[in-house]
Amino acid sequence: MGFDQFRKQLEYKTQLYGSKLVVVDRFYPSSKTCPDCGEKNLNYH
Repeated sequence: MGFDQFRKQLEYKTQLYGSKLVVVDRFYPSSKTCPDCGEKNLNYH
C-alpha cells in the first residue's frame, strides 16, 4: 500500500468512527527529541 492509499484509508476510517485526523506539514516539529543525539529540547515549540 502506498502512502496516498494509506492516508485515504485513515481519512475514511476516521470519518467512519467519528474521529479526527490532524494532518500537519512534513516539517512540523512533532518531536522534541533530537534524532541525532537523543537530547530533549523542552524549549522547542
